[in-house]
Amino acid sequence: MLVVAICAGTAFGGLASGAEAKGGFFLPRETQAWFSIKASNGYRIQVVGKRVGNRHHAKVVVARGTTVATYRVPARIGDDRLRVNLGTLGRIDVRFHPRKREVEENQPGCHGQPPAFEKGSFKGRLRFRGENGYTRFSTARVRGYRWNAFREACELSAGLRAGSTQRRPPRSARPMPAAGGRPKDQDKSQLTELGAAWTGRSRSIAVSYSSLELPLKRGRKFSLSFATAQIRERRGRMDIERVAVVVPDDGALLLDPLVEEAHGATLTLQPPFAGSASYEAPPGETPTWSGSLRVHLPGAEVAPLTGKRFVAAFCRGSSGKAIDR
Repeated sequence: MLVVAICAGTAFGGLASGAEAKGGFFLPRETQAWFSIKASNGYRIQVVGKRVGNRHHAKVVVARGTTVATYRVPARIGDDRLRVNLGTLGRIDVRFHPRKREVEENQPGCHGQPPAFEKGSFKGRLRFRGENGYTRFSTARVRGYRWNAFREACELSAGLRAGSTQRRPPRSARPMPAAGGRPKDQDKSQLTELGAAWTGRSRSIAVSYSSLELPLKRGRKFSLSFATAQIRERRGRMDIERVAVVVPDDGALLLDPLVEEAHGATLTLQPPFAGSASYEAPPGETPTWSGSLRVHLPGAEVAPLTGKRFVAAFCRGSSGKAIDR
C-alpha cells in the first residue's frame, strides 16, 4: 500500500520573497492550517491551506490505497478562518478553535515573535463531493491544526538565504532526512525505463515503468521496480492531478528477445491498471505505443494509456552516467 504523507510545512514551495532589510532581511508572516477526515468508499481526504504574505493557496488530497487525486485552488486563509471554494465539488468555510498551543523557537539569527503550533478544531461548513460521487463527506466540525509564523528580522549571517521565505516546518510535519550517497557498486547496476506521454491544451497523461537492479555481495542482487500513471488537467482556477503507483508483478515487462538493433517490449500491470501496452521501435522509424493498457483513477473515467498521440521512449543502462541520465 502506498503511504501518502502530506506535510503541512512542505505542501507548497516559497511563494513570496522576504524584503531585504539594512544589514539583513525579513521573513514574511506565514500561516498554515490543515485537517484530515475519513470520506465515503474508503477514501481519506486531507485539506491543507497556506498563506505566505498576501498569497493564499489550498489543496485537497483524496487518497485510497495506491491512488491519489489532488485538487489545488486559490483560497482565503485568515488568522482563524479557512475558506476554500471548490466550485461544483464543494466548499469549506470554517473557523479554527484552538485547544492546545506550543511556542516554538525562532530561526537561528532571526528575531521577532516566535512561531506557534496549535491543536484544535475547525467548525463551520465542510463539504466535498468528488466527480460522479466517487467519494464525499459533509460535516460541521473536524479536528485539525494551525501553525503561525510571524514576521521576523534576520541577520545576513543567519542560516537562511537572504530573500528566502523558507522556514522550519511545524514539528509535526518535518520530513525525514533523505538517504544520501551513491551505492558503492552502482556503476554495475542495471536501470530499465519505459514511458509514454501526451500533452494537450488543458490535459496531459503519462505512464512509466522503472526497474533498478543493484549488485550485492556473494552474487546476490537487490531489485526495485514501480509503475505510475498520471493525469493532469486544468479546470478554471483549479489544477487537478490524479496518480496511481504500483509495484509491478514479476514479468510485468517482457522484452522482445528477437529485437537486436531496436527495442521491443510489452508492459502488463495489475489493478488499478488493466490490459497491456506494446512498445516497438523499428530502425529509422518513430517508436509506436499501442495496446489496451488503461487505468482507473479517483474522479476520472477509465483512461486509455496508449494510442497515436503518445510519444514513447525505452532505455536501459548499466553505467553510473547512464543511470544519472
